[in-house]
Amino acid sequence: MCFGLVQLRRCDFHFEDSFMRIFVQRSKTDIYRDGAWVVIAKTFKCTCPCLLTQRYFSVASFSADSEDFILRPLTFCSGDKSYKFRASDPLSYSRAREIVLSAFYAIGLPKQDYGLHSLRAGGASAAANAQVSDRLFRRHGRWKSEKAKDGYTKDNTQSLLSVPLSLGI
Repeated sequence: MCFGLVQLRRCDFHFEDSFMRIFVQRSKTDIYRDGAWVVIAKTFKCTCPCLLTQRYFSVASFSADSEDFILRPLTFCSGDKSYKFRASDPLSYSRAREIVLSAFYAIGLPKQDYGLHSLRAGGASAAANAQVSDRLFRRHGRWKSEKAKDGYTKDNTQSLLSVPLSLGI
C-alpha cells in the first residue's frame, strides 16, 4: 500500500502565520520509521499551497483535530445537488492517479506521458534549477540517497549552460 498523500489525515497539518507543517507518519524513505515534518512556506499568491489547503479544509468542514483522511471518495447527492464524503477510508492510489491524469489531460497534457511521480520529479527539478542547497533539497524531499534524488532531477538549459560559462572560455 502507498503511504503518500492519500494517507495524510487532517490532524497531520499544522498552520502557522507564515508556513504550514505536515507530519508524514510513514514513508519508504524514512529509514528510522519515526516520521518526518515537511514545512511549506505561505507565499500568499493565488497558487499558495498553504492557503489552498486551508481553503479545502474549510470547505470540507474538517476540524483541526480530526483524524479523517484528507482525500476520500465522494458521492453526489442528487437531492441537494451536493457532494459528501463517502467513507472514512482514504482515496485509493489508483483513483488519485486517475484524478491527477485527468487534470493533466484537461490542460492539454498527454496522459500517457505523466504519472504521480511526475509531480515529484517536477518539484525536484524546480528545486535543483533554483539552486536550492543539496542538504535542504534532500531533507525537504525526504530523499533516501543522492542517487535517488538525482534520478528525479532534470536540469534546465540555463543550469546546463552555467557549467561551460563558469569555465570562462
